Amino acid sequence: MKKLIFYTLTLLIITSYCSLAQTKTVVVPLNRVHDTSLWYKWKKEECAWMKLPDLALTKEKVHFRFWEEVQLIEVWTDDYVHFAGRLVNFTEKEGHGVGTRRSAEYFYSKSTDLGPDTAKLIYDLFATNNIFNIPTQESIPGWHSGNDGEQFLMEYSTPDIYSFREYWTPSYFKQITEARVMTELVKRLEETLHIDARWGAFANQLPEGCYRAGELLMHCNQK
Repeated sequence: MKKLIFYTLTLLIITSYCSLAQTKTVVVPLNRVHDTSLWYKWKKEECAWMKLPDLALTKEKVHFRFWEEVQLIEVWTDDYVHFAGRLVNFTEKEGHGVGTRRSAEYFYSKSTDLGPDTAKLIYDLFATNNIFNIPTQESIPGWHSGNDGEQFLMEYSTPDIYSFREYWTPSYFKQITEARVMTELVKRLEETLHIDARWGAFANQLPEGCYRAGELLMHCNQK
C-alpha cells in the first residue's frame, strides 16, 4: 500500500511493509529542489555492499544509524537493557563516488564493534538530546541544503516505523535550535568515539590511490 502526502516544501513517501500481521510504516522525505530519496537509494546500495541490515525491515525495539560523510554509527537494542553497535568507516576510490557510476569494486569499508557499554552510551546520547524526534531538515523552518558543507543522514527504526532524515551542515544554522543540538551531538560523538582518528587509521591502510574523504576532500596513499 502506498500513500502520498503533499506539503508545501516536502513530499513524504509512506509505504507499509507487512510481515506476520505486523505493519511497518516507512517514511522518506522528498524535497522538490533536493531529492532526499536519492540519498536513500545510495545508502541502501552502500548498506548492501557492507552487508548491513535494511532498517526498513528490522524488528528491534529501536535500531538507528547516523551517517557522516565517510562514516556511520549504528546502535540497536531489543529490550533497552542490552545494547549493541558498530562504527563503520567507508569510502570510494576517486572517480567512482557519488554522482558517477558506482560499483562495489571500488568501495571500501571496515566495521568496528562498539561493545555493549559504548553502544548504550551512544544510545543515551541520542535519547537524552531528543535526537530521535528531530524531523528531517525540510520540516524545520529556515533549514535548507547548500552547495557544499557537511551532510548528515539519520535512519531510525522501531517495529512500527522507519524514517530517513537529512541534515545539511547543522553548524551553519546557529539560529535554529535543532541545528545547534545536532552540532553538539556531532561534537560529542567525536569526543566519545574519536571518529576522525579512526577514519584516518582506516584510510592509511587502503591500497595506493586517492579516495573520497568528505564532500570536497580526498585522501591519497602513495607507495
